[in-house]
Amino acid sequence: MRVTLNAMDAPLRPVSRRGRSRFRRGGRVVSARRAIKPMKRAGDIAIRPFGVRIRPAIFVAALAALVLTASVAPRSAQAGPEAGGESGVLLELFTSQGCYSCPPADKLLGQLAERDGVIGLSLNVDYWDYLGWKDPLARKAYTLRQYGYVNAMRKRAPFTPQLVVHGVKSVVGSDAPNVASAIKAARSDDSFALELKREDGTLKVALAKRGGGEGCMVLAAPYRKEVVQVIDTGENGGKTLTYHNVALDLRKLGAFSGGEAAFSMEVPDEADGVAVWVQRSTRHGPFGAVRTAAKLEF
Repeated sequence: MRVTLNAMDAPLRPVSRRGRSRFRRGGRVVSARRAIKPMKRAGDIAIRPFGVRIRPAIFVAALAALVLTASVAPRSAQAGPEAGGESGVLLELFTSQGCYSCPPADKLLGQLAERDGVIGLSLNVDYWDYLGWKDPLARKAYTLRQYGYVNAMRKRAPFTPQLVVHGVKSVVGSDAPNVASAIKAARSDDSFALELKREDGTLKVALAKRGGGEGCMVLAAPYRKEVVQVIDTGENGGKTLTYHNVALDLRKLGAFSGGEAAFSMEVPDEADGVAVWVQRSTRHGPFGAVRTAAKLEF
């Protein structure tokens, strides 16, 4: 099933001038070369005004080294309330249909998300739309979240495919060995208890913490398990790509500083599941370590 979401306008607008490619940034028209001219090049990594582009060829061997054997659980046909939730390590993949380097990372996320103890989310960003294909899954909110991590982690710039593991580790999303190491190193705080329940289209969240508290935010993302997209133009033009655990929205359910609390949210009809996590707040927002995370699939 194809799901189409609204995308925001691209940061650069293409214009035509004497048969050459030009882009408008604000009131200034610049050449295509200047618009995407690399600032620094080292091997197969190019840092550009909007981030780092990674060529997928160098990760083929790494992807082959990680064997994932879990199977996809069938969608429940039960009509009654679903409760419990599966805890795990939160993976946030910042990706784009306009990024040539992203498909290997998208595939890897799909494999990882099938494993027990892993909660994967695809968050499509919009800043590559100017290359010729406007990503229908992209949302400005996901771009802003990636920039929040850039500031909180004191990174130079965002890049795709970027995978943030449990709020504390940033890795190239297609680098399977480093991704596996980051997942293994991730830790949740066992003083938290998080339970999810869906009833009559509403997700109910019960949260408790033993001992002292700290400033955290409770976030949630309903998602589609799989979205298939035909790409007509741009760097991936002519390809049919599959995206996994595609976030339909990103919501702040409320602040939490310890004790017991309850939250609720309406679940979109098209959602196959919901991820909920508790993340430490920083001066930049909820971009610190993830204290606990869980998912509930329907």
